[in-house]
Parts: sequence; structure tokens; C-alpha cells
Amino acid sequence: MESKFVQTKDIRLHYLEWPSAGPPMVMLHGRGLCAQVWTPIAEALSSRFRVLAMDLRGHGDSEMPSDGFEWLQVAGDLPAFMDALGLDNVLLLAHSRGGGVAVVGGAQMAQRIRGAVLIEPNVPYKWPGAGDGANARRPNLTEEQTNRRRSVWDSRDQFIQRLRTADSFKNWREDILQAYVEGGTRLRNDGKVELKCSPEVEFRFTQAKVPDGMVELVSQIKFPVLYMTQPIPSRSPQNLPVIQAIARSAPSFRHVEVPNATHFIPQEQPEVVIQAVWEFVGAGGPVSLEARR
Repeated sequence: MESKFVQTKDIRLHYLEWPSAGPPMVMLHGRGLCAQVWTPIAEALSSRFRVLAMDLRGHGDSEMPSDGFEWLQVAGDLPAFMDALGLDNVLLLAHSRGGGVAVVGGAQMAQRIRGAVLIEPNVPYKWPGAGDGANARRPNLTEEQTNRRRSVWDSRDQFIQRLRTADSFKNWREDILQAYVEGGTRLRNDGKVELKCSPEVEFRFTQAKVPDGMVELVSQIKFPVLYMTQPIPSRSPQNLPVIQAIARSAPSFRHVEVPNATHFIPQEQPEVVIQAVWEFVGAGGPVSLEARR
């Protein structure tokens, strides 16, 4: 694994690379996390892919801009990242807010995407009757919790002990929990550790205005899509208009429910994600390891 930076037109982005002669795979993490949480999945998939896990802006070691956290700005970092590194025929593997970035950013350069595995994606959609501005979002019950989140800890060990009992983290695999704490915190001069993605930045992500014309935008997605979710009705495509639009636009679309999972499928069951990707790109599957023509 190599730690690298790339300068786009607007921002300096950090990414981790697992070099390989294979085709490129770009991994996009969820809100509040960091590229390092992909480590076991990236290690497994790097046997056949050049894996690049990008830190979203304001996360990990990517630049922390003073503004620019709206949906189209954050999602625009994906095509800018691909342009800066000259990536083509890219397979996307994305989770949560990273899934939304993969959808919105990938739709802007669909001809350079060979396929996407979207895990519990947070895809923006203006719900009917929601109005404009911040009210155009589906209600987000995590905002108050996000704003109260503790950002400084006496040590990484103390932080890990707290995470092991937190609802969102208690089912994470131990090595991935350790990777998140290592990649998602920094040591301060006073010996304490603090989150690289501050609660304030997380809150600004939750406040981002939903772009207009999402259904029209995702109609540009002309690459195969695998949609992975926990087995709950609210994640079913029939209950999500924008996911229905993706299913209509993609040349192939498959929905897989992962038993005994929560929102954090890659962190709880990385082996399931790895197997799903191999099946997605395998012989007879919707995506070939050969470059799309």
C-alpha cells in the first residue's frame, strides 16, 4: 500500500494505492470515514486490479477546504481525480456517501466507467413536496448526533474502546476498526488524538443541498451496476425512485441483500464484498476484466 496525493484543479486529494498491472478500481468511503477502511478488501482485489482508495475532501489526509461541501462539488472530485491520474475503464466500489459520489460523479463521465458496485449508497434525491434548500433533503436523523460527536480523545486505544460499544461500530471487524482509527485520526502536540474529519465537516455533508434533476442525471449511467444493501424495505429499489432510475439506465442492474448486515457492510462483512466483486467481474458476468470498447 502506498500513500499518495494528487492535485486537481480545485483541491489536493489523498489516496492509497495498491499497485498492479490490472485495470483501475477506485474505492470511495462513507461520510466520516477514510480510505484506510478499505484495506482488507483492497488487498484482496489488488491481485487483479490497480486499486486506488480516495479520501473524500475534508476526510483523511485530503485537503480541508473552507467551503465546497455541496453535492455537486464533492461528487465532482471523482471525475477530477480520474482526469488528474489519467484513469479510464474504471470499476467503482463505493459505500454510503461514497456511493452517492460514485453515482453523481460517475454519471458525468460514464463512458470511462466499466461498472459500479454500490453498497448502501447515499444517493441524493429531492423528495416530492420537500421544498427548496436544506429542506429538500429526506429527514436526516443523524445530524444532532453528528454535531455532538466527540472529536478529541486521550489516546487511540481509548477511542477504539469507545467505538467497540457504539451501535454503528460494534459489529465492525477488528482489523478494519483499527485501520479506521489509524487513518481517521491524527496525533496532536499534546499527545491526544483528534478526528481528521471533524464533526463540523460531517454536519456540512449532511446539510448539502440536493441537486436538481437527479433522475435526468442518473440516466447518463450506461454501465453495469451491482446494488448491495442490508435486508430492509427502505433500501429496496421499489421504494427509492432514484435507484429505480439507475436500474432503468444501466445496461445491467442487480440488487443483492446481505443477510445479518447493517449499513456498514464493507466493515462488517468484507469477505462478502470481495466475493460479490469477483462475481460481478467474473466470466459470464455483466463486467469483463477486459477493457470496455
